[in-house]
Amino acid sequence: MSENKTVSETIKQIIENELLGLPFTKEHYKSDHKIKDDLGTDSLGCVCIAIEIEKEFGILVDDSEMELIQTVGELIEMVEKSIVNK
Repeated sequence: MSENKTVSETIKQIIENELLGLPFTKEHYKSDHKIKDDLGTDSLGCVCIAIEIEKEFGILVDDSEMELIQTVGELIEMVEKSIVNK
């Protein structure tokens, strides 16, 4: 992760890269946006987001925990907690 980017910015960039072609950019994501319903990703997209998060932050994203994540804000919170507990 770049020293100048926050966890939130990095996650939003990962989501934007995964959802390439949709009318959202990281500047438009809000914490309460639902990853599947509002942003239109599917289960495979969520897996790809999780893999990129693992690579970027050097953490393990548990599949069962990822299934419970509904919003961008919940995803950011989960990653921040995982980084602290690393």
